[in-house]
Amino acid sequence: MMRKGIAGALVAVLLIGGYVAANAQTESRSALTQLRKRVTTLEIRADRQRRAIVDLRAENAAQGAKLANYDERLVVLENFRNNTNAWIVILDKRTADLDAQGDYAGPIRANQVNSASCFAVDAVWNASGGLDCPAGP
Repeated sequence: MMRKGIAGALVAVLLIGGYVAANAQTESRSALTQLRKRVTTLEIRADRQRRAIVDLRAENAAQGAKLANYDERLVVLENFRNNTNAWIVILDKRTADLDAQGDYAGPIRANQVNSASCFAVDAVWNASGGLDCPAGP
């Protein structure tokens, strides 16, 4: 009977040991499974971030192309503004020499003005420094 008791105790110890070993193996498999899931999740995140970076770089390149186009337009507009300002200055200088009736009293270059006294032809300088109408055809 003692043998049966020892055998029973031995079987019980073996069963308990097997259960503990199986449970430990299951837990380690569970930890391994969790680790694999976590690695997979991290790989998915990394792939998403990589795609987002690629998209942002593409968007940045497109914005750069747009900005280059805007830069060209700005140069054209600046040139137009500068030319316009230069013409405004010239007009201001010329209109400063107008009298109350709107007649120009400033310096005149040859073929620069059209005079009513010259019948719609450009006035020219004469030898004495005055303006004359050229001879008609």
